[in-house]
Amino acid sequence: MTIRSKLKKQSSKIARSRIQALYTKLYRADRGWLLQINEVHKAKRVYVNNRVNWRKRNLALVKTLFAIISKIDAGLSLPRATKRWLMFQLSNTPTVEKYSHKLPLTSMTLSRYAESISQYQIRRITNRHPNITRRWFLLHASGLSEERMTNIIRQFLEELNEMLTPFEFMFSALPTADLSK
Repeated sequence: MTIRSKLKKQSSKIARSRIQALYTKLYRADRGWLLQINEVHKAKRVYVNNRVNWRKRNLALVKTLFAIISKIDAGLSLPRATKRWLMFQLSNTPTVEKYSHKLPLTSMTLSRYAESISQYQIRRITNRHPNITRRWFLLHASGLSEERMTNIIRQFLEELNEMLTPFEFMFSALPTADLSK
């Protein structure tokens, strides 16, 4: 029986301990073949990481997100609720960023409830004092200007104008300078 045939039948650990001199000689002379044989006898390990209950964590994060989202509507001074801003309101932001594929409900909630620019502007307009009667004053009170308004906001303000009577809400635009003179 040759050395190679002995090594083919045994694991590398047994071969290293029983026939040390031959193993060393093969390691020096024919390392490629020896590593190939060692790979064949290598024990396959299946590692399952069950330390974290991702379903439970997912539901807890969504519950926390809904608590944060409910405060947004009442908060006038809060910034725009982007996906990133909402994520940073959670206590374990890095976990949400790194393992978003294991937290599908959280990712979906973040995507669904993140405010667009138009939604943020509407929130700022609707949370202002209801007795404001002039368009320019409403825009000023909500921190907006004609240049930063999106088309959706313009439509929103026009619909608001149509809903209210002229005495309740007089939309008079800011006077513009006549550049033709």
